[in-house]
Amino acid sequence: FFDRTPLYIASQKGYLDIVRALLAAKAEANKGDNIGRTPLYIGSKEGHLEVVNTLLAAKAEVNKSMDDGRTPLSMALRNNHHEVAAVLREAGGHE
Repeated sequence: FFDRTPLYIASQKGYLDIVRALLAAKAEANKGDNIGRTPLYIGSKEGHLEVVNTLLAAKAEVNKSMDDGRTPLSMALRNNHHEVAAVLREAGGHE
């Protein structure tokens, strides 16, 4: 069982309006599950560009990594989401 928040799930599914609403309601942009996956990590992995932009604007930590060291940028690259990777790099992301 992974301790996934509503923001994590909305980010994973690409539900931009829900992501925005949760952030407006003060959801924690950097709260990860029990192995360190954050909403930014999963949004990047799934290639949801607008979700990623919204999370970054909400001060999501661009280099917060999973327990094994994988970052949002490394997941975007691994899954060929080049636009997302470019945004993460511009925000200071590293692999």
